[in-house]
Amino acid sequence: MEVLMWISRSERPLKAQELCHELAVEAGTIDLNVDNIPLIKTLLGCTQDLLRLISNQQSLLDYGGDYYYHRTVSK
Repeated sequence: MEVLMWISRSERPLKAQELCHELAVEAGTIDLNVDNIPLIKTLLGCTQDLLRLISNQQSLLDYGGDYYYHRTVSK
C-alpha cells in the first residue's frame, strides 16, 4: 500500500530507485535504513500490475491509477 501512496502523492514521477529509498525510511525518522531497501521486483509484484517499469528500469509508470482516473473520476 505504501508504494501506491508514494506514487499517487508524488509531485513528479519517481524513479524506481527513489521509490525504493523512500520506502526504506522508517516512520518518525529521516534516516535511510539500507537494510529496508526493497527490490524493484518486489515493488512491482505487490502492486498487481498497477505499477509498471518504463525507460530501461529507471522510471515508474502508474498505469493502473492513471487508467482508473481517466475512465471513472474524470467523467
